[in-house]
Amino acid sequence: MNPFAGLAAIALRVYQFFPVQSSLIIDNGAARRVREGELWLPEAAVVGRRQRIPGIARLLDRRRRFVASAFVSPGSRHYLRVISAEDAAIDGAFWRTRFERALARRSRLFDFTDAYRVVFGESDGIPSVIVDRYADVVSFQIGCAGAESIRTDILEIVDWLLSPRAIVERGDSEVRRSEGLPAEDRIVKGSDACAVVKEGSESFEVDALSGQKTGAYLDYRSIRSAAREMARGDCLDAFCYQGWFSCRIAERARRVVAVDSSRPALDAAARNAKSNAHANIEFACQDAFDFVRGCRQSFDFIHLDPPAMAKRRQDLPAAIRRYERAALDSIAILRPGGVIMISACSQRITERMLEGVARSAAKASGRGCTILWRGIQDIDHPVLRSHPESLYLKAMAVRIA
Repeated sequence: MNPFAGLAAIALRVYQFFPVQSSLIIDNGAARRVREGELWLPEAAVVGRRQRIPGIARLLDRRRRFVASAFVSPGSRHYLRVISAEDAAIDGAFWRTRFERALARRSRLFDFTDAYRVVFGESDGIPSVIVDRYADVVSFQIGCAGAESIRTDILEIVDWLLSPRAIVERGDSEVRRSEGLPAEDRIVKGSDACAVVKEGSESFEVDALSGQKTGAYLDYRSIRSAAREMARGDCLDAFCYQGWFSCRIAERARRVVAVDSSRPALDAAARNAKSNAHANIEFACQDAFDFVRGCRQSFDFIHLDPPAMAKRRQDLPAAIRRYERAALDSIAILRPGGVIMISACSQRITERMLEGVARSAAKASGRGCTILWRGIQDIDHPVLRSHPESLYLKAMAVRIA
């Protein structure tokens, strides 16, 4: 529990009226790492006086030379989150420029979809801040106390830059609780958080207030597009959620069986299938692992997209075993020459581990495999080489002999 949780809300109100950018001294090792691209520092990296009010600070090395500006989140595991290596004023104009640049980087998506991530935290130079656009509804998240100090700026810029009909704050998260921040989901502009968005030739409903993540899985867009080119015949979409993947492949498939344990998610999936005129999608409300294990049908294409199973390092061995079991069960119901697409949304599961899962399952089943395709999260979730945490979603498609 954050020991500063009780003071965070009061301190943030004070900061928003009297925003002072103090200076903190960091040790030489931390200064070197920041100059090399590291973005998160613990409180132990600070030499001498600490800042106890969430906000922004200038980081200096022991010789008092500027290193970077950073959000300060007292009591957080990531006490400092680097904003910029440029010694400039961190004010409203600075944040407007960051938002404009982030939006411009997404411009190649605009003809294909009106649902995309506008800001992806550290990757867009606005640490721990997520902003997603769903047509005329915008959803945002703030994940650290330091960034909460610019909440007013974020709202003003989102309204000015995107002109949304509604703005939704997704704040009910364990991360915010650990930072001592209010944790609730709410509409901060407008009254209706629902939207209909397009992706390619398909349209989908989104509830930005109650949907998964900030409303939908935008990061999976390029993986859905790749699957659309590979899926043929009878297809299985395990962990289908609201059916975006099922709809994208349905045009190329003879039949799609969509499985999820959530009845509300399946109801939304059925509505999405109907609105896109896909009569060839069947729905099964069941745990997807159990469905695959007990299935008596056979398929030409199987998609496995389980929820994150390795949020902590100690979860990794069990997660890999579960992936291997699911892949082996899938191969048992896959027709010769069929394709399995499998994804992992846990940052700790690497692309090499995912490939190992496929090869291990194929070997255990006595069948060979060929890797057809590899992919990661889409371009509106950019990856920073210096920040491994920014690469979290991996997927691959494997043909089973």
